[in-house]
Amino acid sequence: MLKHALPAAIGPIFLVWLASCTATAGPVDDVALRSTTAAMDAVDTGSATDPDLNRIVDAALADGYAYDKLGELCDTVGHRLTGSPGMKRAITWALESLRAAGFDSVWTEPVKVPHWTRGREWARCVAPVPFELDILSMGLSDGTGGEPLEAEVLAVRDWDELETRAAEAAGKIVLFNPPWEGYGKTVQYRVKGASVAAITPDS
Repeated sequence: MLKHALPAAIGPIFLVWLASCTATAGPVDDVALRSTTAAMDAVDTGSATDPDLNRIVDAALADGYAYDKLGELCDTVGHRLTGSPGMKRAITWALESLRAAGFDSVWTEPVKVPHWTRGREWARCVAPVPFELDILSMGLSDGTGGEPLEAEVLAVRDWDELETRAAEAAGKIVLFNPPWEGYGKTVQYRVKGASVAAITPDS
């Protein structure tokens, strides 16, 4: 399914969409962390008035170390999809950062995680006015098997409209074009839109 905001004035359009990707599982390293430092041992999460816990909270609010490390992870290490080279970079960064911070016991353990590889992906409107579309499939999305898909687009505003127009969804590419109502509410269409559209009755 293609989810992409299009101007309402375009009218009926047809799209060809190709998103080639593979999903496999394989062994990678994950980070297991443990610390026996006195500060961590002193934290009593069951008591909101514990003086050691309060000192840790106060220190975190006054010191930007954690925020700076987060920025380093996001800006320097970059994306880290499971099983990707970026994930391996992030693991190496985490090990080095924790050891440099003085943690006395840091190691990795082998685990199995999904491994998804992005292939060539493209989309274009073929009618009534041909033009190319910029797209980016979500990680772990199913591909089209290397073959293009061509179908009319069914644009809906929200889940309720999709349910109401379920009979029209068969054989179409469903486009969710919801109003912006804040990230927490609107992101659900990006996260669940394809799955919901795929199991819509009559689709």
